[in-house]
Amino acid sequence: MKYATFCGNLGRDWEKKDVGGYVVYENTLAVRSGKGGKETLWVKLTQWNEKGGDVLMQYTNKGSK
Repeated sequence: MKYATFCGNLGRDWEKKDVGGYVVYENTLAVRSGKGGKETLWVKLTQWNEKGGDVLMQYTNKGSK
């Protein structure tokens, strides 16, 4: 498995969804890229753990780093 680290701001508040009996949390992360940080790369975030998702919803929201 490969991993990557991104640093940016959340693009919206977390969305909580029920997918096939599982609770899923979704969001997007805006990451500056390109020369001088003039381009924005949007990274889709998915949290499958309900306990972890509840913590994310409690402590982060749109614009959080």
